[in-house]
Amino acid sequence: MGFETSAVVAMADDGGSTGILREEADVTPPGDVRKCIAAMAADPTDPLTKAFKYRFAFARNHTLGNLMLSALEDAAGSFPEAIEICERLLHARGKVYPSTLDRVSLVARTRDGRYLEGQAVACHSRTALDAVQLHAKTEIVPYEPALEAIRSADLIVLGPGSLFTSIIPNLLVPGVVDAIAQSKGTTLFVCSLADMQGETWGLTAKEHVDALMDHGMRG
Repeated sequence: MGFETSAVVAMADDGGSTGILREEADVTPPGDVRKCIAAMAADPTDPLTKAFKYRFAFARNHTLGNLMLSALEDAAGSFPEAIEICERLLHARGKVYPSTLDRVSLVARTRDGRYLEGQAVACHSRTALDAVQLHAKTEIVPYEPALEAIRSADLIVLGPGSLFTSIIPNLLVPGVVDAIAQSKGTTLFVCSLADMQGETWGLTAKEHVDALMDHGMRG
């Protein structure tokens, strides 16, 4: 029995190599998309797949995959076209969709009332997060093929990933929660209680689910 896998990726990443590329080249953040393409590669031992994940410590820790996606976004004219080219190069066994093509950033509120700006800062909070929001200079527009992939899915998996900085940012893109509601598929939440980052320190499984409810998934 065959199956098709799609990954819908949050686009608020602003750390490391991606953060530098966002700040200095104004590109669509490539990092999380790169990770998904590499994970879907048909042969993880293929030299091109290994090179795609290669990190250049002497060049500000950029990965080749990030540089390829950013260069192809410019050369091909769009970020989705850049993704498709890399999927073909790595013979990806699935599709990767950004949840939005807009330049979005994350603002988090901690459980002790502080506000943290940026995904990279929020995921290393010294106390658990309470809520997150997406900010953009213009109205945030969802990437329609991502919504269609959600609507047509037989199984929607929320996770694995960081709750407030990876999973919930997708739910905050207009149309995503509606697409989940419109799907006939089952929705499954993969709850990581062994979180090594600060954003969910001490939270129970119920509190993880409550956070999803509070960010649009109620009902």
